[in-house]
Amino acid sequence: VAQKIKNDDEIVSACVSYQNDDIAIITKDGYCSRYNINDNVANTALRSQGVKAMNLGKDDYITSATIIDGNNNEIIIICEKGYMKRIKANDIKVTARPVKGDVLAKKIKSNPNITTHIIARKMNDNLLFNSEQLEVILVKDIPLMSKDASYSGVLDNKTHYDFVIGLNSVDVVSFENQVSDNLMIEEKESNDGVTTFVQLQQDVVRLEDLEELEEVHDDFEMFTLFDDE
Repeated sequence: VAQKIKNDDEIVSACVSYQNDDIAIITKDGYCSRYNINDNVANTALRSQGVKAMNLGKDDYITSATIIDGNNNEIIIICEKGYMKRIKANDIKVTARPVKGDVLAKKIKSNPNITTHIIARKMNDNLLFNSEQLEVILVKDIPLMSKDASYSGVLDNKTHYDFVIGLNSVDVVSFENQVSDNLMIEEKESNDGVTTFVQLQQDVVRLEDLEELEEVHDDFEMFTLFDDE
């Protein structure tokens, strides 16, 4: 189990992030919140419920999230029926967590758009959509609009398309002295609304200890994801 969730809850996105990255989260109604991961998301135990990502309006819910790392400066917002738009990463202001966020498109009450994805990409990247066959859309071909503008019908709005998320590339990060997988924290909010994290307990597993366990227990095995060459 990667995370403890409530009976009426579900995981909608899983992102790979690194130090100093930002996360952008969007809701069905088009509200978006962006904040720095280091400052707002503490390390927790594996089965932790986590921290609150956004303040949601009535009947609204989170649909997608993406990582903004300084290289992916083009933000694509995708709605149902093939409508989408492109904005710059700087158009989404960085705030603290949790907030309701800002609306990233003009709201049309008579025919509201249902936001399904937010994606950070480079200008020359492409996006894959699947209907009866794969369709490729270049990021640079998606209209660049202001945050207040509505969406553009990039795909045929009479056809249902599934966005093909694909795989994220992952960098190998070295940990020098220790591996920690059980950091217990308590979230506290002061009178002025500032959220802090208080460390309660941390069970540190040293690499030397793992090697000793391997010698003592026959059923304990260390492994690597990479072949030794």
